[in-house]
Amino acid sequence: NVIAQGGDDYADNTLYEEEIYNCDTQYEFTINDSFGDGICCEYGDGEYEVKKDGVVVASGSNFGSSESTPFGTCTSCVDTLLTFDVTKPDGTLITNRDCAWVEAHSFRCGFDRATDNCPVTCSACLVV
Repeated sequence: NVIAQGGDDYADNTLYEEEIYNCDTQYEFTINDSFGDGICCEYGDGEYEVKKDGVVVASGSNFGSSESTPFGTCTSCVDTLLTFDVTKPDGTLITNRDCAWVEAHSFRCGFDRATDNCPVTCSACLVV
C-alpha cells in the first residue's frame, strides 16, 4: 500500500516536509530520480532524510535512479487471539475460529476481524 507519494515538479533549494501518522509496522521509503543521478553532486547538493519518532531511519543523496530503505518493525504485529468469532455477510455466526482457519480460508483476510486478529497470517504487517 502506498501511504504517501510525491510528484515530479520540485523546486530547487526548497525544503519539502510531509508528516504521516500511522500505526507501528514496517515501512519502506523509496526515492526515485528520473534523470538517474540522485539528488546531489553533479547538478546541486540535494539530500533526503526520513525520520520516525524523531530518529533518522533513512537518508542519502547520491543514489542513481532509485533507492529504497526499509524501517520500522513488526514486533507489535502478531496474531493475537487464539480463537475469535466471524459473522458471515448473511448474519450467520461462525465461532471459535483461529488464525490457522483463516490461513486455510485465505479469502477471509478480506474481513476486518480476520485481519485485525491475524495480521501475520493475512500479510497485513508490511506496508510498502
